[in-house]
Amino acid sequence: MNSMVIAAPASVLITCFVFITLRYKWCLYQGKTWYGLMACACIINVCINFCLIKYLHCNLVYICLLNFPLVIGEVPLSILPFFYRDPERSTAKDRNVIISPADGKVIYVKRVESGRIPLSVKGNDRISLEELSGTPLLSQGNHVIGICMNYLDVHVNRSPVNGIIRKLVHIQGTFLSLRHPESVVKNERQTILIEGDKIQIGVVQIASRLVRRIISYVNEGDTVISGQRIGAIRFGSQVDVIIPSTPSCNIKVKVDDVVRAGITILADFVE
Repeated sequence: MNSMVIAAPASVLITCFVFITLRYKWCLYQGKTWYGLMACACIINVCINFCLIKYLHCNLVYICLLNFPLVIGEVPLSILPFFYRDPERSTAKDRNVIISPADGKVIYVKRVESGRIPLSVKGNDRISLEELSGTPLLSQGNHVIGICMNYLDVHVNRSPVNGIIRKLVHIQGTFLSLRHPESVVKNERQTILIEGDKIQIGVVQIASRLVRRIISYVNEGDTVISGQRIGAIRFGSQVDVIIPSTPSCNIKVKVDDVVRAGITILADFVE
C-alpha cells in the first residue's frame, strides 16, 4: 500500500505532463475536451498501477517508467474517434456569404496582388498553388485565409458557397531522397475551384506530411450548395480559402479566430 501511495501521484503527474506537453505542441485550443481526456487517462493509469502492485508485485521504479509508454499509447487512442466525427451542421441560407469550409483556427489572412499565384503557408513550407494559373480567380487580387485544423477538429470539409466545381486538382504527396539535406515530404493537397452566381472561391485542402490522405466527395462539373460536404482530410491539417478582393467583399474573420465548417461566416459580399 505504501508503494501505491507513491505510485498514484507519480502516475498522475506523468500523465498530466505528457498530455499538457502534447496539447501545447499540437496547438490544441479545446481545453475542456483535452483535459477531460487527460482526467480519464489519469484514472485508468492509477487503476493499472494498483493492479501491477497488488497482483504482480512490480517494482515502484519500473511502474513509474512504464507510465511513459502507457500514456503515449493512450493519447492516439484517445483522439482517434475525433478524426471520424461527421456531425450535421445547419448552414446559413444567405447567398451573399462565404462559409468556412473547415473547423479550426485562422492562422493568417493575407492579401495577394492581382495576377500573382497565391501561396499556402504550412509551418516553414510555402506551397505555390500553380494549379490556379490561368483561372479567372487570379485576374484580380485575392485574400487567402488559412485555417489550421488540430487533432480534435472535425476533418470533413464543406463547400463555402453555392456553385459548380469548375476545377478539381489532386496533387499526390511524395517522399524525396533522404540523402539531400533539403529533402522533405511534399504535402498532399487538393485544390477545388467553385464558381458561384456572383463569385469564384478556391478551397485548398492540405494533408499532413506523414499521413497523407485526402478523400474527395465531389468531381469537376458537380453542383454544390453552401455547407455541403466536399471532402475530408484524414489526419490532416490545413485548409486555405481564396476569396476575391473586391470592394463588395468584406472579410469577417481575423487571425486566431476559431471557425466551424458550414457555420462560421468568413466573408460577405454585396450585390
